[in-house]
Amino acid sequence: MSNWLRTRTAVEPRNQPFNSPHSSRRDRSLLTVLAESLSTFWRQRQPYQTFLYGTAVLLLAAGLFHSALWAVTGDSWTDPVSWRKPALFGISFGLTAISLAWVHTFLRPRQRLGWLVCGSFGLAAVAEVALISLQRWRGVASHFNTDIAFDATVFQLMGLMVAIAALDILAVTTRALASLRATASMKLAIRAGLLLLVAGQVLGQLILLNGATVLHDNPGAGLAQANVLGLAGQMKVPHAVALHAIQALPGLAWLLSFTALTERVRLRLVLVATAGYTGLLLVNVAQTFRGLAPLTLDLAALVALLLSLTLLLGATALTLASLLRWKPPSPSSTTPPSNPTASHCPEGAKRHECRAEAPRHPSVQPAGMGWPGPFVVLAGLSSGAASCRGECGGVVRR
Repeated sequence: MSNWLRTRTAVEPRNQPFNSPHSSRRDRSLLTVLAESLSTFWRQRQPYQTFLYGTAVLLLAAGLFHSALWAVTGDSWTDPVSWRKPALFGISFGLTAISLAWVHTFLRPRQRLGWLVCGSFGLAAVAEVALISLQRWRGVASHFNTDIAFDATVFQLMGLMVAIAALDILAVTTRALASLRATASMKLAIRAGLLLLVAGQVLGQLILLNGATVLHDNPGAGLAQANVLGLAGQMKVPHAVALHAIQALPGLAWLLSFTALTERVRLRLVLVATAGYTGLLLVNVAQTFRGLAPLTLDLAALVALLLSLTLLLGATALTLASLLRWKPPSPSSTTPPSNPTASHCPEGAKRHECRAEAPRHPSVQPAGMGWPGPFVVLAGLSSGAASCRGECGGVVRR
């Protein structure tokens, strides 16, 4: 058995002293436990994750710097020559880099593949934001600008960087769909977030195709029209919504790991949030491809939007409400994993019994669970099983 398998399958007794960052002394606050959990992720990082985290900090710093310039100069939101572009691209690529580096925590460490994916994504993201920033500092548009040979070359290089980043995202998504070392709720959140991120790459490619078509058919059209589909469809909106599911959904699953809810209820809440986020994206996609502005809603679109927001915000509200009721574990309580979102119950481990219900293996969906409607979620929250925090008879050593 490899060292990697030994460290991931060793089981500690449940009556260990409270030396875990996730299950701390009674005098520790929830914020302290959250911070210690993040610290655990940092300590468990691989070298290629460190590199990608570092590039994420650089990208976020560039984005925030250009955001300040944008605020000071008062540049237009829609003008193709604006500090908005390096600001938003820097922040967006930075958040995506952090998310992809963090997702690697739940993947089996593979040094060569990790460096290939994280290294190429980090370099491509930095190059993309640098090229966009260069064009803004030169006072010219970055996208769809082929006025001179240099601008055309920059635009082509930008397209190449985006293609590399998209391939890296696809590689991470493929690995995550095959295997994840995580609870059922976190698995669903990561996989749904990555699939929506892939959808965001497809929507980004459609923006480029639409822009090329518009400018070819209407030589006199402004560059701002390249992002408009039909009369008023704003292609950037669904693109942006899809890109940031990888932060929203796993973030919700991570917060749920600190609640007293059973894994079954956590999974249902993540399912509800995923349905809401997906619905929100589909409404924006429908508006865009019908050539309508995001808020020019007919009755069907309005109902779909309200339902999606209700599911997404409802799951978020229930999660926050559960966190507000958080209490430090008593000395007699069991010790959960130091990082439960990345743990699993080894096969053959004794299942922890909680009142009348014995929770299943985190990776197995309970039989007959069905669609997790709001009433089902509320029933799960109020059930006696909601006080169960353990998933198996031991703690997975990290």
